[in-house]
Amino acid sequence: MSGLFLCQDCRLKNKPDTFSNALNPDLRYSPINADAAAWKSVVIDGARTENGMISFAEVYNEDDTEAMRAYVVRQAHEQPE
Repeated sequence: MSGLFLCQDCRLKNKPDTFSNALNPDLRYSPINADAAAWKSVVIDGARTENGMISFAEVYNEDDTEAMRAYVVRQAHEQPE
């Protein structure tokens, strides 16, 4: 898994490199990155549906979402602000 998930499903919220746009936070600095269960609660369980972040449970499994989280964390360490 690469940044492809960001291109396909989150393009309106986040650029493929995980940087923020004018309306949404930079995923590299999200506090949920530190916790696999928190990340899953948002991406799979829909913990932030009331804020407009839909659940992707029908699209991704837990392994996929962990790969996504790892990608975002890696971007946080590799890319300058």
